[in-house]
Amino acid sequence: MDLPCEEALLGFVGKRNTGNASGWRLGLRHPQLTASGTVSLGMTPMLKPHLLSHLEEFETRMPLRSMALLTDLDGTISPIAPHPQRAAVLPGCRTALHQLSRLLPLVACVSGRPAMAAAGMVDVPAMVYVGNHGLEHLAEGCLVTDQRALVLAPDLAAVASSVQPDLQDGETLEMKGVSLTLHFRTAPNPLRARNRLLSLLNQAIGERALRVREGRMVIEVLPEVPVDKGTATQGLLARSSPGGAVYLGDDRTDVSAFEAVHRWGREQRKPALCVAVASSEAPEALLSSADYVVAGPLEVCSFLNWTVRQMMGPGGGVVG
Repeated sequence: MDLPCEEALLGFVGKRNTGNASGWRLGLRHPQLTASGTVSLGMTPMLKPHLLSHLEEFETRMPLRSMALLTDLDGTISPIAPHPQRAAVLPGCRTALHQLSRLLPLVACVSGRPAMAAAGMVDVPAMVYVGNHGLEHLAEGCLVTDQRALVLAPDLAAVASSVQPDLQDGETLEMKGVSLTLHFRTAPNPLRARNRLLSLLNQAIGERALRVREGRMVIEVLPEVPVDKGTATQGLLARSSPGGAVYLGDDRTDVSAFEAVHRWGREQRKPALCVAVASSEAPEALLSSADYVVAGPLEVCSFLNWTVRQMMGPGGGVVG
């Protein structure tokens, strides 16, 4: 890990272990980095390799120069913020992604945000952007939206109009074109807010062809269309035919993408690895299905920049 990122990590997620153990004791509710370089996930028996402690192993498993790199946005390359408008991609992540987009067959951002909003936030034009959990696809300036979702946009607007008047302190509604999100991270009692908002949504949705999905202190309403981050990831890999695939994500909506990457790897007999970005809010399904774990966006930044260095020669030229 680079020293600046290491120092930032000390202030962000925890402190270095003392005594006989070596490595990091993460400032998270459940995951802890053990002396052997694995991550102990809460009270479960799961032990997952800490990616930054196993970079040499990773390099033997993944063909760096021909791999596809897919990443979630919020909570992965951008720290979670109290309000979505305040979130920002880490500059080190943006710089690395800009370089990798010129070196790899596919670099994609797969997000719950609208594709255009994700592209504006990441600001790497050469990347591919999947928005609204697979309902939108933006590449080379061309935005394609699932027509089945567009048909249901009036239903989403009706649900928003029904719920909006009943929002309380710390609760906000975000319209995202073909989906909507209710945020309650700053509510005085997030659990109570969650339960109340779910009740409101169930009443407002009724028999409409809409579905509810939960994330990190958010509740999302999407069209009842068989599309998610998994189907989007599957399509991206099928079209790009890389030599391997890596996916980084932090939330339950990334689990389907993890499954798609692993399935693609089995079918194509190619390396396929998934990296969970651990936090106190990370669901067990995400952590248990990951091949490696990192301790937040700062460690994602370190991994991305390590990848760039491995691919570039001492003079800045591509290796291999």
